[in-house]
Order: sequence, then C-alpha cells, then structure tokens
Amino acid sequence: MTQKFFKDKGIILKRVNIGEADKILTIFTEHHGKIQTKAKGIRWIKSKFAGHLELFTYARLSLVEGKSLYIITESEGIESFQNIRRSLKKTYLTYYFSDLVSHLSASDDVNSELFSLFLEVLRQLHSSNFNRKLSLLRQFFEVKALYLSGFPVQVYDCASCGRKLEPSKNYFSNKLGGVVCYKCKSEDKLSYGLQDEVVKLLRILQVKDFNFLKRLKVSQKTAKETSRVIKNFLRFVLEKDLDSSLFLERKELAFIL
Repeated sequence: MTQKFFKDKGIILKRVNIGEADKILTIFTEHHGKIQTKAKGIRWIKSKFAGHLELFTYARLSLVEGKSLYIITESEGIESFQNIRRSLKKTYLTYYFSDLVSHLSASDDVNSELFSLFLEVLRQLHSSNFNRKLSLLRQFFEVKALYLSGFPVQVYDCASCGRKLEPSKNYFSNKLGGVVCYKCKSEDKLSYGLQDEVVKLLRILQVKDFNFLKRLKVSQKTAKETSRVIKNFLRFVLEKDLDSSLFLERKELAFIL
C-alpha cells in the first residue's frame, strides 16, 4: 500500500507525551482540518522539531499517513506568538480558544475560514491591540467560530417565525438558535428576556471585523449579559461546559475589558 505524503500549514492545539520521547499533537490545519499526528523524538534535546511544534505555534508541516496517525517528517515554525506566553491572561484565553476550535471541528473536516479566524485571533493576542478588551475579543471569537462552524446565532429575524425583530420585546432561545420575538417566546419555555443592547452587540460580533472591534466601547453590564448569552448557547451546542472556559471563570478573567 502506497503511503500518502502531503504538506500543509497548521496551528498546534494540543500536545500529549507518549513513550520516552514522542508526542501526539492535535493540529488544526488549513487544508486538512483537525488532525492527530505523531512527532517522533520531539522530546530529545537535539530533536529537529525543537521549537517548531510548541503549543499555539503556526508551522509549515510535511506529513505521511500512518496506520492510525499522521507522522510529521519535517516542520518549520512560521509564527510562535511569544507575546502570548508572556501573559498568563492571554495564555489561558488561548488555551480556551484552542479547546473551542477542537470541539467545534470534526477530524479531517476542512474549515479554512475558521482556520483564518483562529490565526488572526492569535496575531491579535500576540499584539497589544486588545490588552484591555480581552473579554470582547473572546465574545467576538466565540460568535464568529459558531457561525463558521454551522451554528450561527439568529439575531436579525425571529428564530421561530422569521419576522424582522423589533426593539424592546425580544427573548433568546438556545433550542431555536437565537433571538425570538415576544409572540414566539412560548415556543421555548426556557427562553429568557434580552436587552436591546445585547442584541445590538451580538449583531456587531457576527458581522464586523477586528478594526471595528478595536474602536468599540461596550458597557460592563452589556458585556456581562452578552457573555452569559453566548456561554449558554455554547453549552447547548456542545452539550457541556468546556473545562478551559470554567477555568477562565475561576480565574475571574472572563469579563476583562
């Protein structure tokens, strides 16, 4: 049987030790989606992979398809995002982003748009653009990642009847996938009231870019309520709370503005 060789670029999501010197790496690649790989001998001091396959690193990869895992034969670091590692807050947040990407991505399922979003978020974290707006950057990534993974939050038309939403009397339904009008709130007994400012922010997060986000000012009240809405919807989609998200909350990092 002929082995499959290929090259790609990817971001290291997770690393697990195996044996005396190897590691199993979970990598989110541009053209092959999320893959499981083995880096042989990576833990040796003189390993050719040293420094190229650290957590969160964006790397150029050469791989061969093995029996159960892809085997990395060559690697070259492109961006290491060292500034992220110099900040505990940014490191914890990047762990969470990596965890979220992993849970939203099926193995070998290509999602080049999500890959581009994740890479750009890492670049923004590496810079100082959002040092005082980490929670806003988190919400931006969560809403965008959900959208690009097939779980868009319905924020313009009622998620039940499809009518254009009017201000002041709206509710959020996890089951229906977004905002519902007051006439349809009975379609989901677990739906809850939503402030107009939260609906506006959810719309901004879904359609605007990083440059707009840098200039955006949000009240702490709106930010906290929006975070609660997104957290509840993510829990519904993933059917659990991510440990990395709970860790952020324990460290009181979730609402840093």
